[in-house]
Amino acid sequence: MFRSMNSAMIPSDPSLCESPHSSPCGPQVLVAGQDRSHDFGAELSKEGETLGSPAFRKWFAEESAVLELGNAQNETEFQDRQFAIFGVRTQLSLSKFELPTTAGAVGKLVNLIRSLLWRVTRHPHDWTIFHQNNINEQVIRTLEHEVRLRRREATELRERLAALEGRVAQSESISS
Repeated sequence: MFRSMNSAMIPSDPSLCESPHSSPCGPQVLVAGQDRSHDFGAELSKEGETLGSPAFRKWFAEESAVLELGNAQNETEFQDRQFAIFGVRTQLSLSKFELPTTAGAVGKLVNLIRSLLWRVTRHPHDWTIFHQNNINEQVIRTLEHEVRLRRREATELRERLAALEGRVAQSESISS
């Protein structure tokens, strides 16, 4: 009859709910310890639907990989995932750039002027982006190299420490 969610008892049968956005059936919104679901529930549900829409998701499709960082089991795995994301996200691009439009005759004139200005300034933008992409790539590769060196150094130090601890243990067993 009930299911547990975030230490709250929620009826599993929706017919037991007074309204779809009231606690304990809809999203429970607590403000200063008071249930404010009736004030904010509908608005939050609407925002959630907007965030889940395909039109909104296309803007953030590349960002979904960032959420995978939280699933890393240790620091090494986190760094590996982070560098994989850096490798994908080093490139800037104007290909997704869209000029906003304005309605009416004045809007058409403004759109024409914008598109002409964009054609004139596109080459300098592309040149700047090309150089910024090269810099981004160099920085990422340098960081990856630095991480590889630090990992190798840490491994070597652990091996040396283990060897020294082994020698100390042998000398203690011989002396006793």
